[in-house]
Amino acid sequence: MVVNLPTYIPLAEAARRYRLDRETLTRLVEAGTIRAVKVNGSVAVAKEDIDLATIRVDEKLRGRPIRVTEAAEKYGVNQANLSRWADAGYIRVLQRRPRLLELDEADVKLAAEIFKRAREETGSYVRAGWILKRTMEQLRAG
Repeated sequence: MVVNLPTYIPLAEAARRYRLDRETLTRLVEAGTIRAVKVNGSVAVAKEDIDLATIRVDEKLRGRPIRVTEAAEKYGVNQANLSRWADAGYIRVLQRRPRLLELDEADVKLAAEIFKRAREETGSYVRAGWILKRTMEQLRAG
């Protein structure tokens, strides 16, 4: 069994690399959005968590309906996942009728980006699903 451990980078380096101020990163750590450890008295943060935390909602797509079949093709995520994510509340449902499910395209794009980045980082669809769940819950709570 191969275990992919997170990659931690010093807080100062993360701030520079992601063009975020140290205070913002510190707040994200305190909120539990980004994992952190102390190494030789300095704080290091999980690169994977920063990658996910820097994904933003595309507000110009907010409220724009997109059918599941079109969303699957456009964002490269299968229809079953999109339907599950909508049922779980990660993606807003704009209209649901027999043989029709229209989703909020901004939510679809956000969930697809989080899932794809998490899959690339972890190499696992299952872990990517858990990361998507955790990230979407944090976004909805914040």
